[in-house]
Amino acid sequence: MRNNPEILAGLASLIALLALGALVFAPGIASAEFLNFDDNLFFVEPDNAPFRAAYDDGDLGALLDPSRTIANAYLPVSHLSLWFDYAMGRQLGLGAALPRWHSLILHVLAAFALARLLGRLGLARLPATAAAAVFLVHPAVVESVAWVSSRKDVLCGLFSFMCLSAVADQARRPAWSNVVMAAIWASLALYSKGTAVVLLLLAPVVAALIGGGGKGRWLAIPPVVCLVVAAGLHHTAIAAGQGTLQETSVADRLVQVPGALAHYLRVTFWPHDLNVLYPEVVTIDKFTSNLWVSCAALVGALGVVLVACRRRAQAAPGGGVVGVDGGGRRGAAAGVAMAMLALAPFNTAWPASSIAAADRYLYLVVPWAAMALVAALPGPRGGWVALALVLPLSWCSADRVGDFSSSRALWESSLDAEPSNAVARINLGMAVLRRDPDRARSLVEAAVTDARLPQHRVRAEVFLRDLAWRDGRFEEASLHAERACAAVEALPEGPVRQGLALVARLKLATVLLLRGEDDAARRAVAVAAKIAPGDPAVLAYRASMMLRDAADPAGRVAVDAPAWRGARDLLDQALEASPEHFEANLARARWDRARGAWMSALRYLRRARAADPSRPESYLAECELFLENDDYAAAETAARQGLASAVHEPNLLVRLGQSLAGQGRLDDAREHYQRFLAERPGDLGARRALAAVLVAEIKPSMFQESPEALEQAARRIHDLEPENGHAWLFRGLAERMRRKLAAALVCFERARAAAPDSEDALDLLAKTHRDRGYELLRDPQTTSSALDHFRAFVDLNAPGVDTRAAVDVLRSHWLRIEKIGTEAFREDDFEAAERAFRRCLEIVPEQTSAHLQLGLALLELGDQEEALASFEAAERGQRDSRLDASMPVLYQVLTLQRLGRADEARQRGQKFLDDPTPARPQVIARIREAISS
Repeated sequence: MRNNPEILAGLASLIALLALGALVFAPGIASAEFLNFDDNLFFVEPDNAPFRAAYDDGDLGALLDPSRTIANAYLPVSHLSLWFDYAMGRQLGLGAALPRWHSLILHVLAAFALARLLGRLGLARLPATAAAAVFLVHPAVVESVAWVSSRKDVLCGLFSFMCLSAVADQARRPAWSNVVMAAIWASLALYSKGTAVVLLLLAPVVAALIGGGGKGRWLAIPPVVCLVVAAGLHHTAIAAGQGTLQETSVADRLVQVPGALAHYLRVTFWPHDLNVLYPEVVTIDKFTSNLWVSCAALVGALGVVLVACRRRAQAAPGGGVVGVDGGGRRGAAAGVAMAMLALAPFNTAWPASSIAAADRYLYLVVPWAAMALVAALPGPRGGWVALALVLPLSWCSADRVGDFSSSRALWESSLDAEPSNAVARINLGMAVLRRDPDRARSLVEAAVTDARLPQHRVRAEVFLRDLAWRDGRFEEASLHAERACAAVEALPEGPVRQGLALVARLKLATVLLLRGEDDAARRAVAVAAKIAPGDPAVLAYRASMMLRDAADPAGRVAVDAPAWRGARDLLDQALEASPEHFEANLARARWDRARGAWMSALRYLRRARAADPSRPESYLAECELFLENDDYAAAETAARQGLASAVHEPNLLVRLGQSLAGQGRLDDAREHYQRFLAERPGDLGARRALAAVLVAEIKPSMFQESPEALEQAARRIHDLEPENGHAWLFRGLAERMRRKLAAALVCFERARAAAPDSEDALDLLAKTHRDRGYELLRDPQTTSSALDHFRAFVDLNAPGVDTRAAVDVLRSHWLRIEKIGTEAFREDDFEAAERAFRRCLEIVPEQTSAHLQLGLALLELGDQEEALASFEAAERGQRDSRLDASMPVLYQVLTLQRLGRADEARQRGQKFLDDPTPARPQVIARIREAISS
């Protein structure tokens, strides 16, 4: 019964902390979203195989398997906690609310555990609870709570406080149960996050701060130290294997240490301009730029600690030394000292391979700063001061919680703190891509300029490549892919460079294939194969290249095609190594589709989608598969699923419109695109898709529409997609209906240039040439132009259009013009004759006799070379028509002799005599006579 007041007081403390946490964090939970900052690794469709295996197959061992890392780390405690949220969220449909409430509850428990620990160290209940409240609402720890992917910090803090409490219990009243619990809590902390290695430094200090206990007080330290060393080596080995352990010299790190410590202490005691992601190069520059000032601040802090520690301290009730009545200053010094010790490894398992800045690293630091604050004043005064600070800190923290409500809010706040942060620009671009693609592009273009590390330039260039590719700007996409490959070359050798080089080369290969540059694509794939010959992505791309070579123009291959055997071997190897690999499953699906194995193709497409639900290619391929089989409803479902789950893909919008149109739901398709464009008017894919729907609506009835309706439709389509040939087709038809044939011809020419295969454009262009010819034929002044239109009409040879009347018109005028030329020749007006015969060849070029007459006129005008060319053309025409070609040959021989090329004249004449076509004997005699003279 005597313990009941103690239990009730502890319960009251817990309830107070819970209420305070709910007051600060709860308002931002209801409307919060998952963030594009690692949340994809753990939620919705988690981008890691162990999570999916644990859920789909019930294999929780996948999360405990040391060989299966998540996000390049082995943290089974944190990952189990997050997996619980993922599994419950899928069952209950709670979205982002469940993991945020979970993080908040764990954070409150961590604050309560801190209060209990500070009580063991000698603080009275009010100061201990006040210090815990300061920690609970400190703005610097908001990141670890509001960003659910930072669950590892909260768990690491909770279990570290529990471990230190067990160490304190062992120092006060030695018992083997305390030693066991200290080891258990240390293990949980170390495999929640590697920063728990600070227990190596904090645990001995806690044991030293506790009075009494004899030699047994230290028994909990060896197990904790051994666990820390073993886990630290394990984390380091994993980081080295994953390529995340950067090589930085000890000298470089030491130069950064004072500035880093000064930064963290400043943020702890003045949490201003917080940032979820400090730009690494800028931060390190700041760490080293004010080295002497930072050193002076660090020395001053250490001096304060030493001076305060020299003052005699009165033992607090229970054996602590940070309690009341003269022990306050030493308690404050102990708090500052432990805060600095908690910063020692910064962010990795051992003294950091590179020193960076992140607010989440303060989760184990702020508690000791809060302890220093409340211990600085004797008695309850420190507690009351801390409680007074809770209100402004809560206000700041509530505002900071709002920064984590969405990806857009998060990265906007990050750029407010550091405008030149390239990674924040890229992540904000991803966040706004669906709503504002133009802004996304401008953000990432700025990120290329701001990027101070090659890997950030690679990421930005790959992003820009994807944007250009989805908008159909393949040349620009190729340029960005090549720049990404160039940026990779600036990276040091290692797994990071290898991985980025592989991605960049395969991205380049994809664009080159779309541009039809197959040879360049093969070279890019070959480079990727040298980097990682057995990588599933490389094997998949090689199989895809084989499909491209083997497929016919329609994209089909025979079921037993020889290339299929080689491609199947590659794909089997890729899928055996990684059954859930996106590219391998997608490549297998494409091969099956090309072979006509529809059900198998659909099965592999579904596997690809499960492997990476955010990739649009699987949805797009599924839509195309259904559209090929006229299953428009299923195509619509696939397109809508892709648009809901995938990154914005304009081609999916097009396929959705096609599926709606295929179901006869053109109104639905039009309204869908119009709503979409109301939000994103600059989206090229949606504009093209809406233009296609408008074309589909009006084209079946275009000959029944009024010129005004056609003109209006053409204007709307042209505004949406200036290069759309149907806009010119409809405009030309409107002009044709108004009998403005000249204007209609201009429009139809442009329509055919935009869509060379359009039968409608060809048909209307041909008929309009014919009608314009008849229109001009009425006036003798425009007869020549009329004949040009008839000639164009005949040359177009539109299917189903009768050209016989036009041919008759041309021939009749040909005879008239030939007669004019013949009479001019007789009157020795050779220039007029030349003009006439050239005109004959323009209007009826198949009448080759005009070539002979033109040659004779040119010969008289002294243009012997051109005359020879005309005689040669006359010979070809006569031979093609199987007519007598002897006269053109005779004139060739005579012309060559005039040109002084007697040998050539004899050879040409003899060649004809050796194999004569049907010819008049007298002409043959003249040829023989000419070559023998």
